[in-house]
Amino acid sequence: MKDHRDTEFELQETQLKLKRMSEFLTTLGHEVRTPLTALLATCEVLQNGLAGPVTDDQINGINVIQNSGHHLLELMEDVFDLAKIESGSIDLEISEVSINLLCESSLQLVKQQAKQKNIRLTSSIPANLISLHADEKRLRQMLVNLLDNAVRFTPEFGEVNIVVDITKTSTKQFGNEEPKVRFNVTDTGIGIDESEHESVFQPFVQISTQQLENSERFGYGGAGVGLALVRQFAILHGGTVGVMSKVGKGSCFYIDLPHRASNNASGQLPKARGTGQRQSSKDNKTIV
Repeated sequence: MKDHRDTEFELQETQLKLKRMSEFLTTLGHEVRTPLTALLATCEVLQNGLAGPVTDDQINGINVIQNSGHHLLELMEDVFDLAKIESGSIDLEISEVSINLLCESSLQLVKQQAKQKNIRLTSSIPANLISLHADEKRLRQMLVNLLDNAVRFTPEFGEVNIVVDITKTSTKQFGNEEPKVRFNVTDTGIGIDESEHESVFQPFVQISTQQLENSERFGYGGAGVGLALVRQFAILHGGTVGVMSKVGKGSCFYIDLPHRASNNASGQLPKARGTGQRQSSKDNKTIV
């Protein structure tokens, strides 16, 4: 039977292996990213006609190469981040985040993808929900992952929305329920069977075989990394994630984060953010 020292030694060995794996992936990422970035830059030169005229068929081929290259870069970044989280070598940079600007910038990053499928993008944010404390880069990464999936798994002429609100956890602290900021990303897509709601947040897990065949046929697909990363970043923030979905009825993925907003009773965002006071009870916007 193992004693405490043996268990502690094995834990240290595991952490060391994870750290070495993270360092290896970081080095590998640099070696792959450099030629891939050069390839994407070459695609841009060809698209702009700087190397001479190109035909429509050639442009279509260049677009395929460029889109595939960007997807590979994003996948690599997600895998590297997962490895860093597993090895405990990733830290959050907490600051005050404007919820309105965060959602707007996240929607802008999937705007072109949505436009190609005539998908309508909207946001709905309560006027009194100004900010929260979080790692802005990682929170945007979480939202973009959810939005990217929503657009990918939604057929043409569908809708994808961000709805932000305050909810409360069922765990009571000091007699009061802790308020959470909930980011809902909803879509009118193909949906997910209830039996798979928990497994989709596991690394490299995809939806069922039949749905996957349909999704690939319509150009959806995916590597099963993004949702696992969303979950890990939510946990690092002291939050949770979840999904509500039915096959053929669309999905709602949500992120609940502690509401650590500053005492800003004026109803205004900080001037450095470049926005003013909101008048309506909810700030509803349509992006596409």
